[in-house]
Amino acid sequence: MLIGFFDINGIVMTEWVPEGQTVNQHYYLTVLATLRERVRKKRSVLWKNKSWILHQNNAPAHNALSVS
Repeated sequence: MLIGFFDINGIVMTEWVPEGQTVNQHYYLTVLATLRERVRKKRSVLWKNKSWILHQNNAPAHNALSVS
């Protein structure tokens, strides 16, 4: 499975989920931590302005209390 994050300028990050790995709240939190650093580096203007928004669907890993 591929998890991807993109904006109007293109791909910000892709994460290949290892075979057999369940995308649960704990795994997704590690992906979000990596995404945060990637946005800071690749979209530094958006990061400095705090003008980026993460829109995600309603998958269980996305709406767990530890993620929201």
